[in-house]
Amino acid sequence: MARAELTDEGLERLNSPASVCLVTVMKSGTHWARYLLANYLKIMVRGSDCSRATYEELQSVFSPNDRRLCLRTKTEPVRSPLYPVFGYQDVMWQHVSEDLSAYRGRIVFLFRNPLDYLISRYHYDKVLWQSEGRDVSSPAATMDWSLRWYAESLSFMLKLVRQKRDAVVLTYENLKQAPQVSLEIMLRSLGIPVRRDALQLAVERSDARKVAAEEVERGRAIVGPTTSGYFVRDSGVGQWKNHLTDEDLRRAEKILGGYGLRLAHFQIE
Repeated sequence: MARAELTDEGLERLNSPASVCLVTVMKSGTHWARYLLANYLKIMVRGSDCSRATYEELQSVFSPNDRRLCLRTKTEPVRSPLYPVFGYQDVMWQHVSEDLSAYRGRIVFLFRNPLDYLISRYHYDKVLWQSEGRDVSSPAATMDWSLRWYAESLSFMLKLVRQKRDAVVLTYENLKQAPQVSLEIMLRSLGIPVRRDALQLAVERSDARKVAAEEVERGRAIVGPTTSGYFVRDSGVGQWKNHLTDEDLRRAEKILGGYGLRLAHFQIE
């Protein structure tokens, strides 16, 4: 069903101080974080016996609005009846873009180390890039544009979250190593009640292997064009070691250095 054209009221909701936006650098666990939050809130509202949150529920109930997409396509955001229970008008999500400068709500920012981002983005967008005539012979061949996009996006967001003192900043590596702790930090920072049993159950129901199985069953990525690779390919930290040489690391360091970033700033293994 097509969404309505964006109204002034809808635009206000997309920038509302009574909302939360999960903002991520691409390939940093965006939809995993959406599942974690969705499964937790579903348990809190409907009880521990409820079923695992599905992707269809993410899109219709738990975080239905890609804020950036609503703005770019001028479509009305979907209303969710769930979040007023927890004190928020909406919970949205989007990848990093400059339109966040106008956003007045709470931000949860999620990013991952640049080397694993490079590998994950390569496998996800390889077919698309190839159709555009780009060199996709290896992840290193995509570094000049892919890693520069990463550095520009991360630099913009780090500047923005320094201005927003109530922003919550987490890394993909945090989620991998301590998903329950990371989810609890997110919830407490947003003032959402924390229940230990619900935390544990939400983490179990959001396991990456369950999302991977859902993708296999669907025969495609849970979101994105059919030319994209699966979202869940290799969720490990340090996968770059199988793809990049010492010379590649020196190139990466040089690109990041142009934005005031260094590999030493990140957990890369």
